[in-house]
Amino acid sequence: MTRKVALNMHQPGPAFEHLLRRVKAGEFGLVVIDTLRRVSGAADGNSSEMGAVVDNIDRIKLATVDGSTLTLAHTDKGDNDTRGFSGIEDDIDCVWHAKREEPSTVVVLTNRKMKEGLEHARIPLAAHSVAGSLVLRSATEGAEGDSPMGAQVRVLDYLKYGTVEGGATAAAIRSETGLSKSTVTWALKELVDAGHVANTGTRRSPFYEPATASAEQS
Repeated sequence: MTRKVALNMHQPGPAFEHLLRRVKAGEFGLVVIDTLRRVSGAADGNSSEMGAVVDNIDRIKLATVDGSTLTLAHTDKGDNDTRGFSGIEDDIDCVWHAKREEPSTVVVLTNRKMKEGLEHARIPLAAHSVAGSLVLRSATEGAEGDSPMGAQVRVLDYLKYGTVEGGATAAAIRSETGLSKSTVTWALKELVDAGHVANTGTRRSPFYEPATASAEQS
């Protein structure tokens, strides 16, 4: 079910109550709200009036069958928190931040908040055109990795977007990319020689990072 007109969740009326009944009757498990600003009505986005909007979104969540809501929102000018009232994220269980890494087509999802779990997970997604639509899939997977150049791309993408520590050992790269030991060894040598990757560990215990990241830390 898709609604073409945004509801007013600041001062909800009959349409909102109708939505609650449809969600409950349809036994929906997930309701996507796009975007937070569009459903906020006349609420002052920078004040506690947004608390009423968040409360009504929670009412939708309670109407699902052990499900949840996914609310899309824009960030502030500094690309830090959700735009507007600082308390918006306080009552949210989980916050993911999406950003495209210019000039590539990779979109990195970073977990900013997880109520009951580990935070700061990073998921790199690459954009692909499929049947006239844009589809996102893991940036560390794909048929391109079967070619020599594709193997370098997969290794470099994993080091840039798929690690929590900003780098990885050769063993971790093999495990996460699914490439063979010889392919990873070759790809790392080529990337290091080209200046794209740096070994910030030792010769006996190498640790590989994107060259730009290691340069910024030095």
